[in-house]
Amino acid sequence: MGLIEEKGLQLEMCHVWNKGSPSELCALNRWERIKRMDELSLFTICAEGFSNLQLSDIFQLNVINNHESESSLISFVERHLKLGQLGQSCILGDAHSSECLICFERLGTSLEKLEKTFWSFSQLLQRFDCRQQQKDLEKENTIKQQQISTTRPFSPNTTCDNCAEWYRKWLLVNLVEIWKRKVCINWCYYTQLACPHLATNKVVEFAGHPVFLCRDQMLSNTKSTSALDCSCLHPCDLIRNKIAQFTVESEQFNSSSKKQPITTTTFDFFHVSAYCQKREKRCRAKIITKKKN
Repeated sequence: MGLIEEKGLQLEMCHVWNKGSPSELCALNRWERIKRMDELSLFTICAEGFSNLQLSDIFQLNVINNHESESSLISFVERHLKLGQLGQSCILGDAHSSECLICFERLGTSLEKLEKTFWSFSQLLQRFDCRQQQKDLEKENTIKQQQISTTRPFSPNTTCDNCAEWYRKWLLVNLVEIWKRKVCINWCYYTQLACPHLATNKVVEFAGHPVFLCRDQMLSNTKSTSALDCSCLHPCDLIRNKIAQFTVESEQFNSSSKKQPITTTTFDFFHVSAYCQKREKRCRAKIITKKKN
């Protein structure tokens, strides 16, 4: 987000990824580029919170922004991103270099595919009853509301918006191939939790209800779905802060989560940001141990 002045007032201006972003980013040096990436929204919305991501999120730049030395930046990028134009050149490429431009253009192609696929999925969701049950309806509207099936919620734990948000992130990690590590099955697992059996709209009701099932063969071959697994790219690695925001939103939707807070279980569930904190602590300890050995 940036600021613009209009008639003495400061207004927020949202920067969204577009076809001109690769050339704009590659015209900057490394550190200026990183700062701009932190201001650039990845999806075609400007909303803050779980529904949106900044370009810096997928490169994990929230971790390296505080690094003081060039060597620390290079070490981090080389450890996490694929070689050259497949990932590293987006950050380490010189200003006005073809390597930087090709890297971001490749990313842009993947994001275009993501938006087309997500649009199709959004059209699918429109066929189902995604409206929340409304309380305190006026008596004269009760019959009408029942006829359009607003009394059947999408899920006791999530909403259609949650489903769409996780499906979009699932597309992201499948189409944007910039990371050295394989994608954890948790991305798919979270999407499966967010997109359960869909309650159909009365107008187009039929017997077969689509569900999201994890069957991708390109996932990490580890059988663990624990958030403490450090061998693959977990949602905590990219969107930890977003998960924390999503936790608050989910608690507002499902008040029962406040009555029984989860604190010590090892079950990995996207409503609970505490797993990201545990995972970060464990993964850092593993890195320190590896360096000592």
